[in-house]
Amino acid sequence: MAASMRQLRVDSGITQIELSQKSGVALASLRKFERTGQISLTSLLKIAVILQVMENIVIALKPQENFKSIEQILKISKKKPRKRAR
Repeated sequence: MAASMRQLRVDSGITQIELSQKSGVALASLRKFERTGQISLTSLLKIAVILQVMENIVIALKPQENFKSIEQILKISKKKPRKRAR
């Protein structure tokens, strides 16, 4: 996601400094995001608004299944136990 957001920024002709100023996201946070992909959800949403890709973020976060309880989500997210090598 970070690489595609960076490409959108570059294609839009916006510098990191401009995006930082327009979004209110610290320049260091923006640079770290583009380098490592790590960013807070709040900052990601601020950047998405400025780059006009908020709809894409909403679609990506929408669950693919209709869960009725947290237990259903946890059941799917549990990892299978690793087997020991012999």
